[in-house]
Amino acid sequence: MPSWLVGETSTTLWLLALAAACAVAWLVISRKPAALVVLAICGLLALGVAVADYLVVTDQEAIVALLERTREAFLQEDLATIVEALGPEFAANRLGRAEVERALRELLRQVELVQLRFLVRQMDLPQQGNVATVTLDVVARGTYAGQDFGLYRARWRLRLRKLPDGRWLLSHAEQIQGTPTLQ
Repeated sequence: MPSWLVGETSTTLWLLALAAACAVAWLVISRKPAALVVLAICGLLALGVAVADYLVVTDQEAIVALLERTREAFLQEDLATIVEALGPEFAANRLGRAEVERALRELLRQVELVQLRFLVRQMDLPQQGNVATVTLDVVARGTYAGQDFGLYRARWRLRLRKLPDGRWLLSHAEQIQGTPTLQ
């Protein structure tokens, strides 16, 4: 489907609503039954767009859902769900996947997060490809080994790979601003 149809659904729905309003005005002014047909078509098209938006999960929506699941897993200290988001070739700040898993296990043992927010700054999705890049800001509050660590702010660049089954997984993470971590 064209991206204007499912990517920016609100624009399409507003255009259909404008067409329906014009059809209502035409019906009131002219009293012609053809306006009812136009109105019905606009309604059916709006319903079709809403259903398509609900059923079709775009790559951007899938990536945002993965990030949200991962954020929730950090808050719930759910290592299994965090590791599930990592691709087999995952690396972060020069650490391989096994080292990252050990570091995450230790981090979750010592850190208790009170607040964790991800703000996506930029998402680069190729038209026909299976690799995406996301730049996001991470803001966290909590305690480390029982001591309040205040406010943690950092910017991360993530690379994600789309698997043949359509799932996106993290393949690389690099902190590009903020306090060094996982070193």
